[in-house]
Amino acid sequence: MKKSKSINKLTFTALMISLNVVFIIINSFFPVFSLLILIGIPFASSLVSIKTNIKYSLLYIFCSILICFFIDYQTVLFYLISSLISGFVFGTLIKKKIHSFFIIIISSLINIAIQFLSIEFVYLIYKINFIDIFCQLINIKKEEFLNISLSFFFLISVIQTLFSYIILEEEASKFNISINDNLSLFYPTLIGNIFISILSIIFLKTPILSYFFTSISLVFSIYLLYYIFIYKSKFIRIISLVIFALSFLFILVFFHGFKEIGFHFIFNIFSIITLIISVIFIIYVLNYKKEKISQDLFHKNY
Repeated sequence: MKKSKSINKLTFTALMISLNVVFIIINSFFPVFSLLILIGIPFASSLVSIKTNIKYSLLYIFCSILICFFIDYQTVLFYLISSLISGFVFGTLIKKKIHSFFIIIISSLINIAIQFLSIEFVYLIYKINFIDIFCQLINIKKEEFLNISLSFFFLISVIQTLFSYIILEEEASKFNISINDNLSLFYPTLIGNIFISILSIIFLKTPILSYFFTSISLVFSIYLLYYIFIYKSKFIRIISLVIFALSFLFILVFFHGFKEIGFHFIFNIFSIITLIISVIFIIYVLNYKKEKISQDLFHKNY
């Protein structure tokens, strides 16, 4: 029985390695299909991590890199390695029953760390600077792009990881996968957003960090608003729309001033407005509705 399980795991691992090779071959001939790498490989990696153990996961990562390197080394260095490792982390966190929101955040942070290491590695070995190439491609000054580079890659990683999560969630039942996606993270998300918003303001004079923390705060803010809007209260929704409309007018009036501070400050305002709405939501639910903010509160309002 044990030998049979090992064979099944090895077969599954080999199948996922073959799938990665196919993705790389397709991408080398048709670059337009690079989305297969950005979404398909993290998905395959997460499945290997969930369905096997660390031994097979390491074998999967090593063999995928080794085989694909001889097909297209640039794609391997810049895309494949980060996708393999972030997918492995993604699957491992699912096995640990970490909440899906934090899985997406953690996987995205690890993804950008590996991408930047890959960029440095490629430059050291091949003297190819991907940052310069990218700046020329989108016609932006290098100094300007460096300021937004962390936030840019983070948001791209979030989108990539989110797509992988959506696919995995849809297919979870077929693979007997259980994902922790309960609705009991309102307070932790709120506290986390306050902390990150403070960091983005503290580092306002260090654009690369301020932009980075602002982008993380933006993701937290969107998730907070998701909580607030699935709670079906016309009062909260009307108040939220009014506050956002007023903040939009405020931004238009003082737009030139924000240009001097940095465009990222506009997203700081979005985070601050979200925090204000969150406080109004808490007061409304606790004092007017006399309810606790828990998982049951959100479930019963679907």
